[in-house]
Amino acid sequence: MFKILALFLLAFSSANAFWSACTDRAGAIAPNRIESASCSGSLCNVVRGETLVADAFATFVNVHNELTVRVTAYILGIGVNLPQDPPHDSACNSIFINGVMTGCPTTPNVESIWRIIMLIPTTYPAFQNTRVRSFSSANAFWSACTDRPEAIAPNRVESASCSGSLCTVRRGEELNADAFITFASAHNVLTVRVTAYIFGIGVNLPQEPGADDACDNLYIDGVKVQCPTTPNVESLWKLVLLIPTTYPAFQNTRVRFELLENNNVVACANIQATLT
Repeated sequence: MFKILALFLLAFSSANAFWSACTDRAGAIAPNRIESASCSGSLCNVVRGETLVADAFATFVNVHNELTVRVTAYILGIGVNLPQDPPHDSACNSIFINGVMTGCPTTPNVESIWRIIMLIPTTYPAFQNTRVRSFSSANAFWSACTDRPEAIAPNRVESASCSGSLCTVRRGEELNADAFITFASAHNVLTVRVTAYIFGIGVNLPQEPGADDACDNLYIDGVKVQCPTTPNVESLWKLVLLIPTTYPAFQNTRVRFELLENNNVVACANIQATLT
């Protein structure tokens, strides 16, 4: 039985990231981040006949003895399989921890690097600005805001209320989450805006004072800081959100978290959530 363990999209369009989690694959993990000299901003550019090299940083939850690579390009919405040649058809051949090649079985709860070295055959079809799905897919509970190209996405989001593809929160209780963000510029104001898309209609979820200003909950290396933000240094935004009992209940709904400066969206992320 083929089981998808981890997956991502070389999204060729996302909020200032060329990759995003695959929100339609419950139970699969997303990489913490991906780095490649072939990719910048929201796009990866590769020439057929050349090699794509990328590092995918992933934290596996379980031990896995086999990691078969599957790559699919969605050309005009139709999935086209891009077969991989040995040894690149198995991620176990290029798994590293702390610079040491470890292979499989994977080590749970320790960040590993899957080094993708993929020769792009000249027989591959050419395409532009196309979604490419690779590895074994990941469903993370959060994703970048692909319709906000001016906004940055978090490097990662962690929450005890979330697992797999869903966050579950009760009204009257708190949602606690850590969003790790690398700001490109210094920002003096970071107003929090939360919107739930219930049946496709955006419903504003107002924040109480203290939770409506991310500047009050920023940390760098465990030390609480304030705005202005520090560019090019990973910051932690600690989200502590009391869910009022007056909020409407919803299931498996997209909830958007935005940080704004003077009504301009600085950072943005979506989560899939159920509110009971």
